[in-house]
Amino acid sequence: MRLGLGLGINGVGSINSGDPFTLSASGLSIDVTINDAVLYSPANTDYDVILLAGQSNMIGRNGSIDEVLDAPDERIFQYGWNGHKVVLANDPLDHDGETANTIGMGMTFAKQYLADNPTRKILLVPTAKGATGFQDTYWQDGGTGYNGAITQVEAAIAAGDSGTNLVAILWHQGEDDNGDYTEAQYAAQLDALISGWRSDIDGATSSTPFIAGDIADWSTGYDADISAAIEDTPNRVPYTAFVETDDLSDGGDSLHFSAAAQRTLGERYYTALASALINGGTLDAETLSITVTANAATLSATTAVELEAEALAVTVTVNDVTTDISTPATLSAETLGITITANDATLTMDSALSAGTLAVSVTANAATIIRSYVLGAGVASFTVTANDATLSAGAATGPSISTESGALGHWVFGTDNTSFLDSISGSALTPVTSTPTNSSGYLTLATEQLNGLQSEFGADETTFTICAVVRMPNTSNRFLFGNLGPDDGGSMFVGSNIIKSNIRDQSTVNVLNPVPTNQWVFMAISFSSNTSRVDYIGDASSPIINTSGANNNLAQASVDFGIGDVQYDNASYTAGCDYAEFIIFDTAKNSAALTSIYDRTVTRLAARGITVE
Repeated sequence: MRLGLGLGINGVGSINSGDPFTLSASGLSIDVTINDAVLYSPANTDYDVILLAGQSNMIGRNGSIDEVLDAPDERIFQYGWNGHKVVLANDPLDHDGETANTIGMGMTFAKQYLADNPTRKILLVPTAKGATGFQDTYWQDGGTGYNGAITQVEAAIAAGDSGTNLVAILWHQGEDDNGDYTEAQYAAQLDALISGWRSDIDGATSSTPFIAGDIADWSTGYDADISAAIEDTPNRVPYTAFVETDDLSDGGDSLHFSAAAQRTLGERYYTALASALINGGTLDAETLSITVTANAATLSATTAVELEAEALAVTVTVNDVTTDISTPATLSAETLGITITANDATLTMDSALSAGTLAVSVTANAATIIRSYVLGAGVASFTVTANDATLSAGAATGPSISTESGALGHWVFGTDNTSFLDSISGSALTPVTSTPTNSSGYLTLATEQLNGLQSEFGADETTFTICAVVRMPNTSNRFLFGNLGPDDGGSMFVGSNIIKSNIRDQSTVNVLNPVPTNQWVFMAISFSSNTSRVDYIGDASSPIINTSGANNNLAQASVDFGIGDVQYDNASYTAGCDYAEFIIFDTAKNSAALTSIYDRTVTRLAARGITVE
C-alpha cells in the first residue's frame, strides 16, 4: 500500500475531489519527519550531497569515457579527495587513486537522481581507495578511510548553504577482505560502519540511506560469506538497500567492472535508493494526522476557502507528537491544491486504510520542488484529517511479514489472506480455472488441468528468481511454480517421481529424486539470460544445488509467473498441492543468496505455524 499526499500550486490537485484553495502565496514552509526519517525537505539552491566510499570498484578502473554517455552536467559537482573544493564533476571523479580515462558509477547515479529531481543540484563526495578493507583497519572507526570520509563529507556540506543535505551513502567494498571474515564477522564490521557514520557525520541521521553493492561471483575477490553479509544488510539495518552485480560484465581482469557495467551500477544504485528509503522498520504509531494551514487559518477538507497567505505550513502528528516546521522556500503561486491518493486512486471519505509506506511530494507550477520520500511503516491503519473531515484510503496488502528486500512480490497464504494479496504492494494473484482452498498458514490447489494462481510479474523477463514453499501429498505429476508452456517460459515441476526444472531452450534438469512428500520444502529457480542458472532445494544441512544448464537465451514467456500450472495445460500434469509462500524477484541470485532467503523463510514461516524442512 502506498499513501501519497501531493500539494500542488496553480491548479494542481484538490482535496477529495473538492475545489482547490485559492490564495496568494510567496512563502512555503514545510518540513515533515517521523521517527527521525525525513519525508521531504524544502527545495533550495543548495546541494544534495552523496558520499561515495569503498574500494576500486567504487572508483572504476575501466573506460573509455564516452563523450555522450559520460558527459558532465552543469548541475552535478564534486568535492574531491585531493581538490578540497566544489568543482564541476566529470569522470574520473577525484577519489584517492583514480585512473585516467575511466568511469565509476557516481555520475550515472547523479544523472538518474536529477531526472526525478530536476530542480536540485548534486554534490558528489568521492572517498574510495583501491585495495582497502576492514581487516587493514582502513574502514574501521578511527581508520584513515572512515575518518577521511567524515572530514570530506562534512566539508562538502559546509560548502553549501543551510539547505544542503546528505541524501545517500553509496558503498562498494569487500574484495580486499576476501577470506578474512565469516558472514557474521563481516556483517558486524559493515553494520558498525553504517551506524558509526550515521552518528559521527554532522549532517547524517539514523535514517540516512546506505546502499551496498555485491561482489560479483565472477570476481577473483569474491567471497561467499562476505557476499551473503552484504546482501542481508537490508534485513539487519533500517534504511539500507542491496544491489545485485553477478550479471554485470568485467573489464577483462576478472576483478573490476567494465565501463558499461559501471553505468548500469549507477542506475541500480539509484533504483535501490527508493528501497532504502522505505526500509524503515516498524513505525511506532497508531494514528497519523495531517493539518494544513495558511496564515494561521486551517484549510477545510471539503470546502474551498479564499485566503491571503504568505506562508503555507504542513504538520504531521504521530501518537499526539507534532513534528517541527522549518526553512521556508520561496515560490510564486495563486492557487493551492491538495490531493491525497493511494494506489493511484483519489481517496474517498471514511474508507479503511492498511498501509506500509507513506509518500509525500510538493509541486509548484507542475514542477516538483520538494522531492518524494517514503517511510517504512508497520502500522495497521493511517487516519488523515483536515479540520473535521477524515480522509483515508482502501486497498489492503497481504499479511504483515518481513518481506524479502528487492522482491517484486512476496505472498504468504492461508485464512488470513483469502484475496491472495502480496505483502509489499497488495498485488493480487489471480486464480486460473479454480479458486484454492485456504487453511491456517497455507492454501491448497485442487487436482485439475491448467490450475494455479497467476501474478502480474514475469512475462518477457530474461532475468529472474522465483521461490516457493510447497508440500506435496504424493509423487504424482504436477507443476509447482513458474510459467512454463509448450514453447516458452520456465517452471519447476514433478515428473516420474523426480522434481525437475525446465527453462525453455535450456537443458531439463533432474533436481531431486525421489520427491519428498508430506513435508514443507523450499524451492527456487534463478536465471540470468544465458549466463547463469541455479536450481535450488533448501535444506538446513545440505541444500540441493544445480548450477548447470544456462547454455542458451531463455525463450521468453508471454504469461506471468504463478504457482501451479498457469500455461502448460497438459492432462498428464494435474495433481494439486499445498503452498505456504511465493516470492518473485527480477534479479538473479546465486546459491549463497538463495540459502540466505531459505534461512529467513524458515524463520518467517515458523511464526506462521509452518515448519520448513
